[in-house]
Amino acid sequence: MGLRVLLLLLLATSGLLAGCSRTVEPGPTRLKDIAYHRTGGLMGAHDRIDIAPDGAIAVTSWWLGTGVGKMTDEQVGDLTRAFAGWETLANTYPAPPRVAGRFVIEIRHGEKTVAVSDAARNVPFLFTHARERMESLARTITGTKKR
Repeated sequence: MGLRVLLLLLLATSGLLAGCSRTVEPGPTRLKDIAYHRTGGLMGAHDRIDIAPDGAIAVTSWWLGTGVGKMTDEQVGDLTRAFAGWETLANTYPAPPRVAGRFVIEIRHGEKTVAVSDAARNVPFLFTHARERMESLARTITGTKKR
């Protein structure tokens, strides 16, 4: 009887220890709906980039071209990482007073929209990086070179 109890205790302990050695990795962050809208300037720009959570992308732009496509898994991952911390940004980064004829870039990621004037000072790297990633993806989809 003592040997049987000892064997059961050893089995139970080894099972507990095996459970303790596993680490639980957080699940992947999913891409949210993203909408990029660039307006203003002397020509009255109205450029759009829309991205769905499944990686579908639509571009309508005089500047970036027009096209639709599907991002690769790697592109989806890169863009998802580019938006990490988006919720921490302010809602607006305006131009200084008495500045006219500038562009405003508005990007909505999930529920959070951030509007930035191209004349704004102290625009966070997070916004600039996400914007550049989206514009680069748009050029890839439309085959337009950077101007």
